Amino acid sequence: MAWEIGVLAGLAGELGWDPAPPPVGTSAGSVIGTNLRHGRTLHDLVEEQRSGGLRVGPQDGPPADPAAALEVFKSWAGVEHMDAEAARRTAQLALAVPTPTEDVMVESFRSALPAETWPEGDLRISGVSVSTGERVAWTAAGDVDLVRAVTASCAVPGMFPAITIGADRYLDGGLWSGSNADLLVGAELETALFIGPMGVGSTGLGAMSARMLERERAQLATVGTALQVLEPGERFVAAAMQLMDPSRRVEALEIGLAEGAVAAERLRSASPDTCAPPAARPGPRGVQWCTQQRPAGSLLPGRKPWPPPMHPGRATPARSSTPSAGASGRRWRSSTPASPPSPTRL
Repeated sequence: MAWEIGVLAGLAGELGWDPAPPPVGTSAGSVIGTNLRHGRTLHDLVEEQRSGGLRVGPQDGPPADPAAALEVFKSWAGVEHMDAEAARRTAQLALAVPTPTEDVMVESFRSALPAETWPEGDLRISGVSVSTGERVAWTAAGDVDLVRAVTASCAVPGMFPAITIGADRYLDGGLWSGSNADLLVGAELETALFIGPMGVGSTGLGAMSARMLERERAQLATVGTALQVLEPGERFVAAAMQLMDPSRRVEALEIGLAEGAVAAERLRSASPDTCAPPAARPGPRGVQWCTQQRPAGSLLPGRKPWPPPMHPGRATPARSSTPSAGASGRRWRSSTPASPPSPTRL
């Protein structure tokens, strides 16, 4: 989560204005989205990372049974194209792995949220049903408890317990997708920017997440939304970063801040209109932020990471021209619809 907060803050600092809060959150993205929707700022989140605050989830280290957890990750990473049956299979395997108790998990997330009620505006939090494998997106329009929704979204299979919501239990942590960018279909966006360490590895869960991202890119393209991708740079890869290691949060944050600032310059060069402050943009359509993240291990020669290699991500729509009113905050679009391009690596 620290790297993603850093990237967002680096982008905002370099562009000179804060983005609207994210309407979609998966795993740590649900924590970030809830905090921002409740009025906290990126500056607040950055300072909490530096001070050791905003710690989420039990802090007891690797699973009690690493071998059993590894089987879950193998099942997960072996999926060619994620669907409900594949997600259900992985989720059912995860139920047999010893984890912290559900109550401990929920309470650990309660302290990470500024309120226990759903914030105003558009916030969609993803989860995956253990019984059916179907992906869901919880919103304030339903009757799901916010703390449980965020906790379930952060519940990585094989590491954390499934969370009871209604008559079912849920996991996520990117189980269905490391990006969930297709949840932006219908949002009338011109450009979406995916932010996540997809480039840390090209096998296992990283490769599966990349395939899902391509599928989502194609879905977005059908409605005129172009998808760009911001991946970690050499410094992140060289540091063999493991985003489940809280001792490295400040290092991850600082790398994210630097990489966000560099990405802002590239975005500005590629499309000056999309990076202009909202007041400077004419036009009717809009863009919003969508955040996704799931824990990542890093796999470099001579290193054995925990958890096994899996690569997090956050999908964040980039800005285009012109504010328009909307339940989810600031939205922009340029006057010319974008043609469906391949993802741009920044």
